[in-house]
Amino acid sequence: LIRVAILWPEEWNQALEEASRHFFQDEKDIPAMLRAVEPLHEKLEMGFETEHEREFIKSYGRDLKSSAEFLRKFKETGQEDDIHQAWELYYTVFRRLCKDMQMVKHMRLERVSPALLNAQNLALAVPGTYLVGHPIVRIGSFESHIKVIGSKQRPRQITIRGSNGKDFQFLLKGHEDLRQDERVMQLFGLVNSLFAQERETNRYDLSITRYAVIPLSQNVGISGWVPQTDTLHQLIQEFRKQRSVLLDIEQRLMKKLAPDMEQLTVIQKVEIFCHALSHTTGQDLCKVLWLKSKNSEMWLDRRTNFTRSLATMSMVGYILGLGDRHPSNLMLDRASGKIIHIDFGDCFEAAIHREKIPEKVPFRLTRMLIAAMEVSGVEGNYRSTCENVMRVLRDNRDSVMAMLEAFVHDPLINWRLLTPNQNDVPESSSIASNSDLSSIDGSSSQGSLDGSSFLSPPLLTEKKLKRSDTSPSSALKGNIRAIRASFSDGSVIIAPSRSQMKKTLPTIPDDKPQEYDNDDQNMSNINEQLNNQKLRPRAMTEGFLKNWMDAANKKDDPDSTTVGSIQTHRERDRELMQKLRAEPGAANPEMLNQRALAVIERVNDKLIGRDFGGDESLTVPTQVQKLIVQATSYENLCQAYVGWCPFW
Repeated sequence: LIRVAILWPEEWNQALEEASRHFFQDEKDIPAMLRAVEPLHEKLEMGFETEHEREFIKSYGRDLKSSAEFLRKFKETGQEDDIHQAWELYYTVFRRLCKDMQMVKHMRLERVSPALLNAQNLALAVPGTYLVGHPIVRIGSFESHIKVIGSKQRPRQITIRGSNGKDFQFLLKGHEDLRQDERVMQLFGLVNSLFAQERETNRYDLSITRYAVIPLSQNVGISGWVPQTDTLHQLIQEFRKQRSVLLDIEQRLMKKLAPDMEQLTVIQKVEIFCHALSHTTGQDLCKVLWLKSKNSEMWLDRRTNFTRSLATMSMVGYILGLGDRHPSNLMLDRASGKIIHIDFGDCFEAAIHREKIPEKVPFRLTRMLIAAMEVSGVEGNYRSTCENVMRVLRDNRDSVMAMLEAFVHDPLINWRLLTPNQNDVPESSSIASNSDLSSIDGSSSQGSLDGSSFLSPPLLTEKKLKRSDTSPSSALKGNIRAIRASFSDGSVIIAPSRSQMKKTLPTIPDDKPQEYDNDDQNMSNINEQLNNQKLRPRAMTEGFLKNWMDAANKKDDPDSTTVGSIQTHRERDRELMQKLRAEPGAANPEMLNQRALAVIERVNDKLIGRDFGGDESLTVPTQVQKLIVQATSYENLCQAYVGWCPFW
């Protein structure tokens, strides 16, 4: 399974990204660069074991062997010309890899892992099915067809046939550490048992939807496939596409008034944020729930389940310090209407303590979620459920604290508690989608399909790299990941100049909020006006745009500015873990213990009602009220990362 999760092309792709970062950005850290690529060269010399690996050697083996020879000469002579020759070959390989990987949508198990295909009638239970006192459903076989999901990390959808004849679907994830997600699922199990024991929560059948999470290694794992669900991003995207409404209309409205919104004061950001909200209704999710229900009784049941499940996870997520709740990390069950959360990489308020674009809200409670609760808003089922859940958690504080203390002090995952790297950027819901949002010249951007976002890498300058160039480092300008910004036809995205970014755009009359009906002429006019603007290519995400603007402010000629790569928290985790393994003394136990104690103290304060300061504990209703005010504050929401979609 680990072999299938990360194939040789992806291993080399990741290694070359990391090596280029060390060589071109970290002041030519050649030892680190060599540590990134040499293990793969050694693996290549050992030969292939599968048909897929044989084809990889046939396609790339010659160039990689030549680059390894140049690295060997460099280690003997110390001549940098040799290492530049190696990078010319690496660049060629990387460019071909990016193009070839994007074309792979399906795999056959016999080509990538014959051993797994031949593994039948195993003694192992199907992941997530084992229950004490129940018959064991063992692994019968693995389906030969594997679907590759086209998001950044390219997870695989696999099917395991159980001994009972049923098929079980899973998501096989590479380049991600799922050990923390596994612990979060254990916490949810404890919380569900507490809900079942309390009369008030059991009466309303409150529970958190869980799914199997099985880490296979530090960067590979399996998570259960939740059937009959859609992310909120997908639902909103589909709803707006059917009505010819721009998916990123709020974002465009804000950019029209303030292209450099990141430089504004909080008061100015609130004004821009309110302007975008006033020209859109935010009724998308509300109407989705209504339109997808067969009758009013089913709609009422789904709306109630939606409200209660959202409130339950709001309180539990707050205690856990769960962040990064963008629309692609919240899923809606088609049958029940319950909200299901995925991706638990940011826990213990890691998102709040980020240096770049920290989150200001305790949980997600944006206007679309409130509108979907209909007439009562947060004052009906939502508030009462929040109070019931918080009361149960506070009454069972000792049990929750015991679980979280073991969680925090677990040596396998407590390295995440270290101070976040100042270069980290939150993962986000991709506003642009490959299905309905294309860039200005017609090329489509990469959409998010499994909760992770495709962060655009730095862009190449206008001059493309040619093999005849004297030094590839001058054209790469810091990072080989720039290749991903090029289109499939070989053309390169060029960042717009600052003068282009600040061109005056037509204004929108300040009138009533615009409806999304097909006969609404006002919304059509807004869409037409926005479509006619020469905005940035949509393949550039807001994360890159901010860095590009920051870098442009420091340069005399912004058109020639090339920006360094943006790291997601998953990439940061991998680098930090590698550093801790390479340097035994790097993980200072005292530093980890201090951070762990601070986390435990913060969780304890939440569970006794002292999380807002003061010597006296707040009552449950007062605590819930303060949290709702915080979560719905425009002052907090307007400071969120735009990919978090605070306007949704």
